[in-house]
Amino acid sequence: MPAKRQVIEVEGLGHGDNPIPVAVKAGGWLFTGTVPGIDRATGTFPDQVATEIANAFDNLGAVLEAAGVAWGDVTKVDVSLRDKAHRNFVNDNWLKYFPDDDDRPVRHVSRVDLPGEMNIQLQIVAMAS
Repeated sequence: MPAKRQVIEVEGLGHGDNPIPVAVKAGGWLFTGTVPGIDRATGTFPDQVATEIANAFDNLGAVLEAAGVAWGDVTKVDVSLRDKAHRNFVNDNWLKYFPDDDDRPVRHVSRVDLPGEMNIQLQIVAMAS
């Protein structure tokens, strides 16, 4: 019988009233749901887009840590942005977390009508042995 999914949760990151985990480990892989740039301590979005995008990457780091997975294990990142003009803030964080030109995951950026005040969502696939 195949191994069961392992649900990963991080305090301050949830999907509201929806019964959806933040991430799941299964079959040697980690899959996240969408990870926003919310301030986990206050539950609010910052006023500055650059801060929100940095928060999204920090929040993703918290998910990786909770799952016992390293940034170097990330294989794909999907980025949903309200405005593609904010891609430069994504690139700043991208280079912070993936500094090696020869060891970066693939990335896909989409412009999306995100709900409320949200400007970014991240979603990843990572190796999780």
